Amino acid sequence: MCIRDSPSENSPSVVINALTQMKDSGFLGNGSRRGGFYIPDEVGLFAVNQQVYRTFLSKKPEVDEVADRLQFALIRECCEMLMDGTLASASDANLLSVAIGFPESKGGVLACADEMGIDRSLEKMNGLARAFGASLRPNQLLSSMATNKQNFSGLTSSAIEVSRKIQKLTLHQSQKK
Repeated sequence: MCIRDSPSENSPSVVINALTQMKDSGFLGNGSRRGGFYIPDEVGLFAVNQQVYRTFLSKKPEVDEVADRLQFALIRECCEMLMDGTLASASDANLLSVAIGFPESKGGVLACADEMGIDRSLEKMNGLARAFGASLRPNQLLSSMATNKQNFSGLTSSAIEVSRKIQKLTLHQSQKK
């Protein structure tokens, strides 16, 4: 993607912010005075522009940010597996999350979402999706649960089925456009 092009709506805001700051600072790419991500070295080969790297790309994420991204990615994946039938219940998802290393003392990743509150979980995931991309966007199940004031501990197979139907309808409508 050229810095002069507009990023897609699925581009994480961290990318959009970095590219915008680079553009505003005169880092417009190979043909510009300041170069871009890469600049030619002494022998004409391209090397990483260290000024761009230090200024725009070397931010170290906070521990809490990394933990949130991992936790909410796992919540999203568990919701997807509930929606596609790979998992039959929230209890199965909690067991799976503990089996892959989520702290047993927390009861599983969906139990943590319940404890935080589904509305708050949805809000956090929407914020993470804006910052880091569509892979952290909440899926239909979580959105439906928030709308209907449900939680994972009381999640029924019929509620999952309703979310599947809404997701299919939404997908069908977006394909018509």
